[in-house]
Amino acid sequence: MLHEVGLSDYEASVIGERYLMLGTRGSYGIERLHVTADESWRTLAITVTFCPPSEPPVRMLLGNDGCIDVPPEATAKATSIAAGRIVFSGIDDGVCRISLDVPYYVRDHSETNGKESEGITPSVIDQIIAQTKSHSDAAKSAAISAENSALKAEEMRDGAEKAAETYPEIRSGTWWIYDPVQGEYVDTGVPSTGTEPVLEEATNEDIDNIFRELGLQKRRF
Repeated sequence: MLHEVGLSDYEASVIGERYLMLGTRGSYGIERLHVTADESWRTLAITVTFCPPSEPPVRMLLGNDGCIDVPPEATAKATSIAAGRIVFSGIDDGVCRISLDVPYYVRDHSETNGKESEGITPSVIDQIIAQTKSHSDAAKSAAISAENSALKAEEMRDGAEKAAETYPEIRSGTWWIYDPVQGEYVDTGVPSTGTEPVLEEATNEDIDNIFRELGLQKRRF
């Protein structure tokens, strides 16, 4: 479930809900926060710290899309006596802005068979490394895609040049042209116009006239 949270100056508030309910004790991998920050937070690297009641806090890096998964530690225990707390920190060179707390609640339930799984949230350093690697992988993928596109463009250019140097042909009554993509002639289906020339046998008179025009004496056999 996605919960909306707004950041404005030092204020942090839940949007569209009376209070922040993060499911039931022991449940995880379901609840998410989407954080919308105003201009006072835009240039800051934002971390989110979940403070379960009577348990060590868990600090996480906010994603570039403004979303963050609620860590398993935040919902490991029900908030029967006291609410949990979420606090946002924004850091830049010479600047540290810390928000007021946002309380959250986790419902209790009857015991289930066996013990609930307990996930472990990676450290902020690990999260930064993972995020950096993701950006690096995306950059490498884009570079490979650009290289492949360049090779394809080169192939198409060579094919186009060959096509420009290749004349259309008449085959079986239709025009055939060279396709640079397929690397061969293809049938356009367009009928060829006109008829093929017919050679007629020349008569002796025709031959005499040709020799006379050339000023030559016809050789007699």
